[in-house]
Amino acid sequence: MKKVKVLALADKRKSEISKRDVGEISGEIPILITYMSCLAEAGASRSDIFRLVGEWKDFKWSKHFRQIYLLADRLRYGYAKACNTIAKKISSGVLRETILRFAHALASGESESEFLARERKLVTITYFDKYQRSLETLKTWGEAYSATLISVTFISITVVLSCILYSGFSPSILFRFTVLAMGIVSITGNFLLYRVAPKEKKNHSLEIKPKKQVLIKRLRFPLPILGAFLSLFLFFTGFGLSLALIFFALTIFPLGF
Repeated sequence: MKKVKVLALADKRKSEISKRDVGEISGEIPILITYMSCLAEAGASRSDIFRLVGEWKDFKWSKHFRQIYLLADRLRYGYAKACNTIAKKISSGVLRETILRFAHALASGESESEFLARERKLVTITYFDKYQRSLETLKTWGEAYSATLISVTFISITVVLSCILYSGFSPSILFRFTVLAMGIVSITGNFLLYRVAPKEKKNHSLEIKPKKQVLIKRLRFPLPILGAFLSLFLFFTGFGLSLALIFFALTIFPLGF
């Protein structure tokens, strides 16, 4: 009984953590299904499938499969019942539905390899369609962003030239507002593009990494901070804003090289 209470508390705590990672978990479902399908096709037992998936620490969903394995191995739950128990505590709807379908397949006597092979085809098609829709949305927002940026630039230049030619008014204030407007449009547009772009992991999180990746990870915070301080020093000592910005760009250049 004590083990059950401890495991229940752990499940509750971990399910609360997973609420912040719902989007990331949904994007990792194809990797999960493919990995499990490969294990099943290789002849791994049901216990080995859940154990190996639970030991894969690089993904958010691994802890849930670890819990299922512990329920079945230590508390002697059936895997169908263990899947149903853990699925109720998962915040991610996609992962919860996947585990529930797996539980129903196990309860009906279907083999793991058959279910996972069918699920892999379904997940692959669904993921491809979703990815294509995301790319189309990204393309639409990209065109809107480009059109807005060009329009703001054209209007700003027209206003500044009109002030110079017809009123004799100094355009410095308008020029500052122009820069501010373009900055707001650029920041807002880039943020929207970031939000609608498909989420993909470019760099793995394994312990063994290439030397360049390790070096970049170590320098990603010190170099920008150092560049910012030195650029401010150059600016306030009279070297000018242009030179300060150029020096800052040169400082962070190694991170992208």
